[in-house]
Amino acid sequence: MGINSKLWRIIVNSYSNVTSAVLYSGKCSEIFPVLQGVGQGRILSAWLFLVMINDLIMTLKDRGMGMHVCQLIVPCILLADDTSLLSPTVFGLQRSLDAVFEYASKWRLVYNPLKRAVVVFGESRQVNSARSIGRRWLLNDKNIEEKSHIKYAGCFLAGDMKCKAAIDKAVQVGRSTINSLTAVGIRRFGMNPITSCKIWKRIILPSMLFGAQLWCNVSLKEYEALERCQRYATRRMQGLRQQSPTEGTVSGLGLWSVEAAVDRTKLLFFNKLCHGKSNLYWKQLFMLRLSNFKYSTVDRKWGFIPDIVRILKKYDLYHHLVRYMSTCTCPDKTMWKKITYRVIHSREQRVWRASLATRADMYRFANIYTELRPSFIWKIALIHYKHLWLLATLFYLALENPFECRQCKLCGVTGQDMAKHFVLYCPALNTERNCMFETFLDVLGVENFVDFHSQEDKIVFETILGSKTDCFHSLNDNLWEQFLLVAAVGIHSMSIKATRLPMLQ
Repeated sequence: MGINSKLWRIIVNSYSNVTSAVLYSGKCSEIFPVLQGVGQGRILSAWLFLVMINDLIMTLKDRGMGMHVCQLIVPCILLADDTSLLSPTVFGLQRSLDAVFEYASKWRLVYNPLKRAVVVFGESRQVNSARSIGRRWLLNDKNIEEKSHIKYAGCFLAGDMKCKAAIDKAVQVGRSTINSLTAVGIRRFGMNPITSCKIWKRIILPSMLFGAQLWCNVSLKEYEALERCQRYATRRMQGLRQQSPTEGTVSGLGLWSVEAAVDRTKLLFFNKLCHGKSNLYWKQLFMLRLSNFKYSTVDRKWGFIPDIVRILKKYDLYHHLVRYMSTCTCPDKTMWKKITYRVIHSREQRVWRASLATRADMYRFANIYTELRPSFIWKIALIHYKHLWLLATLFYLALENPFECRQCKLCGVTGQDMAKHFVLYCPALNTERNCMFETFLDVLGVENFVDFHSQEDKIVFETILGSKTDCFHSLNDNLWEQFLLVAAVGIHSMSIKATRLPMLQ
């Protein structure tokens, strides 16, 4: 290991005659000797533990224990002091358990009985229930419980190769975290939805999707559970009703579907595997799986490789895998991030536009918001933060169903598109409406105002809600922001007037 006599003496002396004490509530215990273990937080501690535990790996390997994948032998998996034993047979796993107990007895190690578990992979729940009755697993003559799934390194691993438990946990984490942040400001009349969205994308969603690289063959029902969680979060961020249309809630913040986020996570993981060093076990295993998939005559539908192939084909990226398998070359990390973002965003936008096209009640929203990106309303509110929730009214009105038939409680008119009636026609609000249009004239100037006011009422209303129509394309951003601020304040004054007027019964 390259340790000379001087360095050896330094290491021995640093662990000789070591004593410790416990300090609690200002009181110190008696000093006691520390006879084993490494110092917590010391630079050499992790390396010294690896040196010690390496003998266990070599013992298992020398005895031919573990998983044999072609010429590759994987005796066990270690993560810090967590030991995972692998075996294709019941007898082989019990031999590995006996070897671990022998090693632990020699070096005075104690395995926590509460953390021991056995998971048998590749069996359905029915088969596992029948076979588990006759199986016993022993460590130091103590029985080890057989479970349907375990959590290892933060990832849920299920014996039936499904990811339901992991997705259920992800949904629970997402909802509970969003609810816990209500007091911080992720709610209506709280912080700007763009700020809330950054918390979602950088903290909450990554914690939900931790280990998503291993999710395979996720069902539509499981993806729908994740999508519902994201819709719930985006409605909370933007102060929307729970019945708000899906196409507007998520797209208002420019978010992809959760399925797309999972796909990108897997694609980035795939690129990392491709760039791994050839002497690493996981890289060798990856190459073996790739070769097996390429040359096997069996149509395999389960596992990481079939899943990544499906995703690559989904986004027209399969040629990168073909090139890698023939030349062992692929885009670097930075380039791959750009490629995957571009193709996924393009597909998500196409799907979103197609979904809007199928909903006649969303035609106004589709005319105002033509790209999948955060609403300009929220962006303007980042600058004019005092008017955030006044500007939000414009976004809410764009989501209103124009075909819903209702009665105006101010003037008694019954018909469709009450939002447009409220802003443009209701005679009870003429004073506030005239004031708003006079302010439009001051902001836009005579020429731009005439162009705006001469449009059809439908276009005028969409322009007030944020649609940058042909007559406004030459308008600079500052005037555009001022125009929308005037619209938000004007509609707010109409709302205040409406609450003070007597309502028709």
